[in-house]
Amino acid sequence: MATVEKTARLRQSKTYLPDHEREELLQFAQLMNSINVTLDEPGHAMLVGPDGKQVPIPAELFQVLEEAANVLALGDGISILPYAAKLTTQEAADFLGMSRPTFVKILQAGEIEFELVGRHRRVTLRDVVAYQTRAQAERRSTLAELAKDSIEHYDKLPKGVPSLNRSSETER
Repeated sequence: MATVEKTARLRQSKTYLPDHEREELLQFAQLMNSINVTLDEPGHAMLVGPDGKQVPIPAELFQVLEEAANVLALGDGISILPYAAKLTTQEAADFLGMSRPTFVKILQAGEIEFELVGRHRRVTLRDVVAYQTRAQAERRSTLAELAKDSIEHYDKLPKGVPSLNRSSETER
């Protein structure tokens, strides 16, 4: 039963707020930033236990620790949320930076899977992040297409239309 409870607890959000002296957190963050750990070379950073036993810190975990140290040193809190965590529509809308009604329309359009818990919709963080990634890629593609179209349109303008190139200060 303890394993089930622990698994359930791990699937919940946890927020950490700075409770140490800010100077201590700032020094730790600076130390973390000075250690050069890359994904290509894991094992450079080590965790040393009270008994002196050393355990390598995987690069991905080190990056999480470094980010958490930086945010806490700035006096802000940090939340850790598992990818499989269930979010309310308001939490997901806040994550994406949009209103809840707009987010609900996205759900109703079938762009993100959801489940109903009673009358309430729940989405996984994984699905929200996947939607965010797709939406960003679509925006970039649309902007690239608009830029291409505007350049092609400009090339077809009659002679005598001023250049789009910005003139230098001396030419004005």
